[in-house]
Amino acid sequence: MEGHGCPNNSDSGRRAGASPTLPRGHHGKHHLAKCLSPRCFPPISGLRHVMLKQNRGSVINTASIAGLMGSPDIAVYSASKHAVIGLTKSAALECAGTGVRVNCVCPGLIDSRMLSAIIDGRNPGNAPVPIDRVVERIPVRRLGQASEVACIVAFLASDDASYVSGSAYTVDGARTAG
Repeated sequence: MEGHGCPNNSDSGRRAGASPTLPRGHHGKHHLAKCLSPRCFPPISGLRHVMLKQNRGSVINTASIAGLMGSPDIAVYSASKHAVIGLTKSAALECAGTGVRVNCVCPGLIDSRMLSAIIDGRNPGNAPVPIDRVVERIPVRRLGQASEVACIVAFLASDDASYVSGSAYTVDGARTAG
């Protein structure tokens, strides 16, 4: 890969206790700060570094399909991912003449610890929702794999994507298609 990518997983800095799930009606300022800060500020830091130092390359933020659609119990998480998508689009316009490209990936239901935590968080104290009930909501009828998201990130970081900027790529088994 010849590109100069800067993948930015905005959940990688997530602090303990900043769960994306919260019972309805419990969106206090403290929870908002714990949830939004690690999801929105890392993309800003990564963009600033690339824009000021490199003057070329590719910033790839990680959002989520939650930033493209609503979902019960994760309003704050959804808002944070809407923010990442908005930041991506605005930064792409601001960087258009510099040689820096800015895009984001929006994974859907990916087989991961985070998905397990979301499923468990929506059913506290009870048996987790069977995975087949989760998969029913995905048109391709399976969970995505991290490697499938990585392939999109690798493309966006490569020179093959030299004309791609300001886009939000979904990797979601057609979940947001209809």
